[in-house]
Amino acid sequence: MELITATEARKNFNELINRVHYGDERIVISRHNQEAAVLISPKDYSRLQQFERESKSSYDFFDLVGKLEWQGDILKVQQELRDEW
Repeated sequence: MELITATEARKNFNELINRVHYGDERIVISRHNQEAAVLISPKDYSRLQQFERESKSSYDFFDLVGKLEWQGDILKVQQELRDEW
């Protein structure tokens, strides 16, 4: 990933869009010596969204498992989970 300043990004925005879109580059834009934004392709953005959906699904699963409680050989569903159903 290339790091450029916001000033450089403003001056060369069309070029940066082409590099990201056609060259699959990722460009980090800094402001005041700190990373402020990242320019990514639609393909990368789609992958990021998919990853977030899958992460959310995993979180929901583990949240559900956290509401279950084993008592001996019997799985007890907590009242909070029953109320949701």
